[in-house]
Amino acid sequence: MHYLPISLKTKDAHIALIGNGEAALNKLRLLVKTSAQINLFAPAPSLELAAFLIQNELGHINHIKHNPTKTDFNNIVAIFACHAALADNEALAKLANAQNIPFNSPDNPQICSFIVPSIVDRSPVTIAISTEGAAPVLAKQVRAHLEHYLPQNTGKLAIFAQSVRQQVQNKLSSAKAKRHFWENFFHGKIATSFLNGQTAAAKKLVEQNLSNPSEIAGKLYVIHTTNPDLLTIKSARILQLADTIYQLESDISDIEAFTHLARRDAKFVKISTNPDKPQDGEIIMQIANQVRQGEISVVIGDESSQKRKDKISNHLLGKQIDVEHLNSVLPDTKPQNQFSQAIF
Repeated sequence: MHYLPISLKTKDAHIALIGNGEAALNKLRLLVKTSAQINLFAPAPSLELAAFLIQNELGHINHIKHNPTKTDFNNIVAIFACHAALADNEALAKLANAQNIPFNSPDNPQICSFIVPSIVDRSPVTIAISTEGAAPVLAKQVRAHLEHYLPQNTGKLAIFAQSVRQQVQNKLSSAKAKRHFWENFFHGKIATSFLNGQTAAAKKLVEQNLSNPSEIAGKLYVIHTTNPDLLTIKSARILQLADTIYQLESDISDIEAFTHLARRDAKFVKISTNPDKPQDGEIIMQIANQVRQGEISVVIGDESSQKRKDKISNHLLGKQIDVEHLNSVLPDTKPQNQFSQAIF
């Protein structure tokens, strides 16, 4: 990555926007969605920009009718320069750089210290999509796809979760129990009820889950593909829940693709594909102990290691360990193909 996606705090912050025309208006439409105080430097605003200011007489827009000077940037956390002339924007970039203020100018990435991604807004849930300036239209198409599938009240679900967070802290002591609760919260009936408008039912389910927390049941999942593009939706979700992921070391050429799908604190363990290695017993006992302690373990391997995976899963089934096998999708129906068809 040449650009790191970060979220800038806008509460109690001042942002400078400079420009009179369409580019400034487009940026202003975005900035008014934040809680920042916007200092708009527009000595000769276009008719459209002036009309927007009249229609949106918000307390956090300060229309300044002169071009900015160095002192105007005191206490500014970010600068957006939207002049039509590149030379004018370059001059502002020099001022910003001299004062170590993050600077952006639409369609002029060569003078920017940061870029603004395409955004899916379900505040407080926001998703940033960036191509680092390489293909802005592609970013917009990805955004359109996400806009279609992400419920409009996703942000309200996040606020609801925040409202019960203290209850969870008070009722559940261990980190594992809390994680288990939140996994059930977002993947189970609580979120479904809330998103369907059944707020009272969702609150009741929260109380029930906290009063009688379900037992944390461990499990081993065997994923039968080493190609991340062929993972089913369920397999991808299981990887996000996994505590330990075992990779058959000769199977996965790009383990990094799987680490991106897993929790950051998940452990990755390489095991030999040689079925006669003495490591077998240790791995089987390790997985058995983890599952009995309520952990989710995953073994990843392809068809070439079927004998190895069968040996591990059969031994664990003999120890009354819950094992589930997850097959891959067919290459011609993989989710990525469906996704790209939806975009293009």
